[in-house]
Amino acid sequence: MYVLFSTDSDLDLLGNLIRRAGFAARLVAEQSIFIESFILYELRVHHGQHDAPPRDPNDENDEDDEDDEDDKDDNEDDDRKGRN
Repeated sequence: MYVLFSTDSDLDLLGNLIRRAGFAARLVAEQSIFIESFILYELRVHHGQHDAPPRDPNDENDEDDEDDEDDKDDNEDDDRKGRN
């Protein structure tokens, strides 16, 4: 699917809506028309993310990150035991 926006559009908002709808956008073309530009994007279904909300990489409450921290702590404990 293709969608055409102008640079006068709220591109951040539209990008968030596109991701929440389960699509990935790829810039196809940009055409200047004096004081603004038309931007053509190709939208494709982002497989595996249809119903999932977008993940915030800065979210400190992400469970996967907590597991990684636990693994680091376990490895440090193992290192200390090996040195004794």
